This record gives sequence, structure tokens and C-alpha cells, in this order.
Amino acid sequence: MRKLRGLVINEYIKIMCKMSTKIMLIVIVVVALAYNGLFYLGMSVLSQSGSYRYRPPIEDYIADAEAMGDTRTAEKYRYFAENGIDIWYGRDQTDSWRNDATEVLFQVKWFVADNPLDKIPLFGAAIASELSSAVNSLDQAIRDYDWKTYYSLIVKYSGYLDMLPGDFDGLDGFTVNEYILWGFQYKVDNDVASDDWRNVYVDSLSAMKASVAYYNGSGMSGYEDTLETLNGQIALAEYILEHNVRSYTGDSLLSMASQIMGQNHYWPAITGSTSMLGILSVLMIIVAGGILSSEFTAGTVKFLLINPVKRWKVFASKYISILTFTLIMLFAFYLSNLLFAGLFFGFGNIFAPHLTIVGGKVAAGSSLLYAASTYLLGSIDMVCMATLAFAISSLTRSSALSIGLSVFLYFSGSIAVTVLNMVFNLYQAKYILFANTDLNAVINGSTGFVGHTLTFAILNIAVYMVIFLLAAWDGFVRGDIR
Repeated sequence: MRKLRGLVINEYIKIMCKMSTKIMLIVIVVVALAYNGLFYLGMSVLSQSGSYRYRPPIEDYIADAEAMGDTRTAEKYRYFAENGIDIWYGRDQTDSWRNDATEVLFQVKWFVADNPLDKIPLFGAAIASELSSAVNSLDQAIRDYDWKTYYSLIVKYSGYLDMLPGDFDGLDGFTVNEYILWGFQYKVDNDVASDDWRNVYVDSLSAMKASVAYYNGSGMSGYEDTLETLNGQIALAEYILEHNVRSYTGDSLLSMASQIMGQNHYWPAITGSTSMLGILSVLMIIVAGGILSSEFTAGTVKFLLINPVKRWKVFASKYISILTFTLIMLFAFYLSNLLFAGLFFGFGNIFAPHLTIVGGKVAAGSSLLYAASTYLLGSIDMVCMATLAFAISSLTRSSALSIGLSVFLYFSGSIAVTVLNMVFNLYQAKYILFANTDLNAVINGSTGFVGHTLTFAILNIAVYMVIFLLAAWDGFVRGDIR
């Protein structure tokens, strides 16, 4: 083992002394910087413009309504303009409740104006007076930015609003039900304003509870997976609200909710950076494709083998060097992204927990470890391609051929798998190596193959790796040295 360790150290000295290695490390840092810079620029553009940028001004809508003789719609639009309310719901998340409240205000106001409520048996004079008072209170709440009064009024008069025709909840299609009312009351009781990060979680939780109640009450079957997912998200949302913690990784819905409120993009940048690991795969192909063949090209292989060291140890030392150097490159890229993401988005949420459902219960872990695990899973692709290049290098003893062929297979392999699966519907394509190397996609179920399990992917990779290593072994250990 001492000789093997010495050979590995010798390989590292040769790798690190090469100018190409230094360039690769610089490339890793530059790629991380460029990725986070572009991510920051993209998020800035989206937050400042969005799809609302080219919407016509509200004055045009007022003019159109007046031209059509629709005085009521014109009146509502003027109210929007006078009070600085954006008619495009959702552009300003922190002020969207005023859009809801205005819609409710005018629908109730017009109904009260058109109907003698004191003559309707369901209402009576007392209720008619209450609704008229509610209209005035709602108008004042909108003008005073008093969201608590708005929510309290909806809860108080929800029974009456359900009696009136139309949608009086102002929630873009949701009906006033016990779960929506629970959300309103929760916000009032816990002081959750529209610009509070908990607001989105409360809305998501009330909507998910309503969906679960619908599925359970419908008597329909075949929605077990949907219900399991919804119940898991409900448990996560309840945990977040109860413990007052934010999570930016893990469940897509809840992490998206955290990203919306506060516009924090540190963890989305980190988790998204795994998409750039393909560049590292290409770099490792270059290293692995030349580590053996360069010895033959330079004629140094004879000097290497005249030492009293068995060939398999020389072979093993080179492959171990590739594997460990892959981890070094991966770690350098991970640290670079942590650093640059923090410089662009701030380090305030670096220790935010990673929340998952384990055994039906919420488990809190480290987002740093979660991100590191996604990098490690992404490194499997790098190891597979490096091993392929290593095998070709051993068999052909040509750096150019091993690197060129491996890079070609790397880029064409995934395309071929997609074409065979999507175009020709060949499920057998999942037996191809490139259909299994992205373990993150396998875990998320996004490979495009039905029933594509992690166990299958690992076994598939293991078979290919054994074939590659046996081929490389045969080419170097048993082949003639000339």
C-alpha cells in the first residue's frame, strides 16, 4: 500500500504541475462567477419588469368603459386610479389585498344599490343596514391600507356574501369556504400582513386543505398519490408556520413560496448550479483521457514500468487520482458557488433548514448538506464519463481520440436517449448508460421513463463501470508496451 500511495502522490504532482490543470481550476471559478452573475441579472430583470411591463395604463381602460357607456366599470377603474391600486392582480404582491378588497367593495356596493335588501326575506332591514355599513368600512380600510379590517370584514360577513350572486371573495376563483376564512382569521390573529413572508404559506395552506377536503368528499378514487403529496405539503407548511422558520430547498411549492416573499434567490441559485456540472464532466474527460495515453505518447511509460511496481498498481494509482481529483474539482465548484451566490444575494439564509417528509413526519436538516448531496449525485455523471475516457485512452493510447470520442458520446448520448424514448417510444433506451447517470433526475422522476427507480439506475451504472474498468485494465495491464 505504501508504493500505491506513493504512486498516487506522484500522479497528483504531475496533474497539478500541468498548466492545463491550473487553467481548469480557473475555469471552474469563472463558470461559478458567470453563472451567479447571470442568475442575479435574470432575477433582477424579472422582478423589475415581468409580464406586466407593457400593459396599457388604467386611464385607457377608463376611457374604453366610458366610450361603451359602462359607467359602473369606469367608476371602479377610477377608484383604482385614485387610490393607487394596480388593476393587474399579483404584480405587487405586498399590496394585492387592496385589489381583492376593491373588487368585493364594488360588487357588494352595486348589489346593495340595485336591491332593496330590507324587502328580501333572507336579509331584512337589520342585515341591509349592516351590509351598507360594511361597504363604508371596507372603503375606509382600502384608503387607510388597513388589511386587518378587510380580512375581519370578510370573515364577519362571509355568510351574507355567499347568499349574494357572483364571486365575492376577491381570491381569483376561490370560493369563500371555511379554509379560506381560516386563512383570513389566521392572518388577523397572528399579524400576517401582505408583505409578511408567512402570507404565501398561509394562502398555500388554506388552498391545499380545501383541495384535500374536496378529494376526500368527492368519493373519487385514483387520487391517492395526489392526496399523499398534498398532506405532505400541508405538514411542511404547518411546521414552517408553527416554528417560524423558512426553507428554500426541498419541496418545490414551499420553497417557491419562500422565494416569492422577500425575493431571496440564494438557495435557488445554489441548487440550480448543478445544471453546470456538465462543464466539469468535460474537464474530467480531458484529464482522464490523457492520463494514460500521454505516458505512451511521451514515451515515459517505459520509465514508469521499469520500477519494481506491478502494473495493476500503476493502473490503480492513475484511476484513484482521477476519482479524487473529480472530488476536488466538485468541491471547488461547490465552494465557488456558495461564495458568489452570497456576494450577489447575501449570506443571510445560508443556514436555512432543509425540510422533508420522512415517515410521515417533518424532518429538518441542513440546506448546505442537501446542496452538497445534490452535487455528489451529480458527480456520478462526471465519474462515468471520466471512466469511459480512461478506458478509451487505455485501449487506443491516443489522447485526442479518447477525449474527442468521449466528449462526442457525452453530448450525443443524452440526445439519443431522449429521441429513442420520446420519438420512438422505446422503453429499452433506459438501459443505455446516459439515461441513468443523472441521479438527481432519477430521484425526482423526471427522466421520462415510467418506473425508473434509483436502484435500477445504480445497477445499470455499476454494470457499465465494470465493463469500462475491465477494458481499461486489459488495455494497460495485459497489453504490450512498445
